Amino acid sequence: MVENVGVIQMVIAYGLLLVVFILASWNRLKINKDLAIATVRMTLQLFAAGLILRYLFKFNLWYATLGLLLIMTVFAVHVVLGRVKQRVNGLPFILFLSIGTGSLSVVAVFILIIVSHKPWYDGQYVIPIGGMIIGNCMTAAALATERLLSEVRSSRNIIEMKLSLGATAKEASLDAYRAAYRAALLPTVASMTGMGIVHLPGMMTGQVLSGIEPILAVKYQIAIILAIISAAALTCLLCLSLERRKIFNRCHQIAFSASDMECEK
Repeated sequence: MVENVGVIQMVIAYGLLLVVFILASWNRLKINKDLAIATVRMTLQLFAAGLILRYLFKFNLWYATLGLLLIMTVFAVHVVLGRVKQRVNGLPFILFLSIGTGSLSVVAVFILIIVSHKPWYDGQYVIPIGGMIIGNCMTAAALATERLLSEVRSSRNIIEMKLSLGATAKEASLDAYRAAYRAALLPTVASMTGMGIVHLPGMMTGQVLSGIEPILAVKYQIAIILAIISAAALTCLLCLSLERRKIFNRCHQIAFSASDMECEK
């Protein structure tokens, strides 16, 4: 049974941040303001999420569960747009379609087939699992987008040379596409490599602390990690494929802005 965390324990937990502030100040990292804002936002957002989940779990309505997943996807897109400095036309829609399709399709498989929980819309299962999968898809989409645009810009001369020799946009940008795809999936793969030896994942730790049999917790954790990397792979596939189309116009010329979409003769 999980022990209650009281006010004093929370104060001590927040006190650990002092170490970060001291080290950041000592090394002149200039992140204290950002750290303070991030801490306040995290606290308010998590408590707000807790209140919403308490209401959701109490009434357990299917449309409320789906609505919350949709809101989470929209916020995921918002976060990615804030992290990505370079843009292509229609990026918000591309991200929403990619993250939504990649994450929610895997969530559906996980809930309906792997867990087989009834009712399928039980927020106590769908929301935490959906949050983990959407969050990881968000990170993968951000990495993939940033890397693809960066690769195309840095290797523009090579890509244009391939285009001038008769290669299609897809063929000319294949190396950039593969580099972006690999960069997006590599953090999850690296995390999987150290699980069980270097660290115990959050979901498994939470279940063990709540009193669940460790082997059962391991099975759930393996299933969710496989779901996460599958959703991330699908999200990146859709995201990169759609973004690559927006990078080139119909004449297979690089077009980062709307003014470049017309073919140059």
